[in-house]
Amino acid sequence: EGFRAGGGKLVSGIGHNRRALSSINRNIIGAPPYPYAVNKNAFSEKQADFNKKPSIPVHRPITRKFAAELSNKQQVIPEETKKPGQLAQSQEEVEMEDMDDEPVFDIDSCDKKNSLAVVEYIDDLYTNYKKTESSSCAPSHYMTHQSDINERMRGILVDWLIEVHYKFELMDETLYLTVNLIDRFLAAQPVVRKKLQLVGVTAMLLACKYEEVSVPVVEDFIVISDKAYSRKEVLEMLELLSFFIIELCLVEYETLKFPPSLLAAAAIYTAQCTHYGCKQWSTTCEWHTSYSEEQLQECSKLMVNFHQNAGSGKLTGVHRKYSTSKYGYAAKTDPATFLLEARY
Repeated sequence: EGFRAGGGKLVSGIGHNRRALSSINRNIIGAPPYPYAVNKNAFSEKQADFNKKPSIPVHRPITRKFAAELSNKQQVIPEETKKPGQLAQSQEEVEMEDMDDEPVFDIDSCDKKNSLAVVEYIDDLYTNYKKTESSSCAPSHYMTHQSDINERMRGILVDWLIEVHYKFELMDETLYLTVNLIDRFLAAQPVVRKKLQLVGVTAMLLACKYEEVSVPVVEDFIVISDKAYSRKEVLEMLELLSFFIIELCLVEYETLKFPPSLLAAAAIYTAQCTHYGCKQWSTTCEWHTSYSEEQLQECSKLMVNFHQNAGSGKLTGVHRKYSTSKYGYAAKTDPATFLLEARY
């Protein structure tokens, strides 16, 4: 027996096959129209004739008609008539049995030979994504906390970014991540309308660094936004992030084990990773600081932890300072938590 695309069993059709969920005896060939009605007189006459006959075994071929007559003779005691509620329950039980018989297809079987598909970890990945997906979602009502922008302005921005995405021929995932970053940022940070486009451009730049192989440079976004923002503004934001991170280290006693030059280099490295959303440490940086990326990891991980906990506890002076417009709300940026998982 085979299976159809929906998962149910394929059964070949048979003439005079009994109908599902109906009386069995009604479908027997030669059965009376009312299976539960017993003709007592006819039964008595047949019984008397049977007793008169000699008890000689008769070998009679089993035919359809004969089998039907045997079935009718055996059904002497009428069955208990089921109530509507009991009938519905029995129908539900039959449906549940059909559902249990339906097979589950392995949709990842075609990728078993593809090592990049990591089929053996599929279930664990799905489970982890389901557990963590709520942490990457913006509240659906966050726009009520914005005083200078609204849903319509957000729609105009996203519509423009879709055109930019098409112009640069970027991956679909880049667009979805861009909008997600915009919503999460707007949920945590008030933005004036003249800076809304800058938020969108920066979000797409960060999304590109996560998803794309060939990433558009800052100048590309400056040109496509009609030069609304300068390269200087981007670099100033990067500088603010560096100072914010290194000032967090001033409060922590455990950072005394690092020389000032390493602290400065690690702050720049961590700020670049925070701003761009990926590891950023060029050969030029390594040459001028004399520190490799691997040498900065221990200190950088501490800085990420400081950034994560900057707004909690009693010592929040640095966080409050860099949460103002004067310092570009540098404390409001998301920490580079991916550095905590980096291994060398």
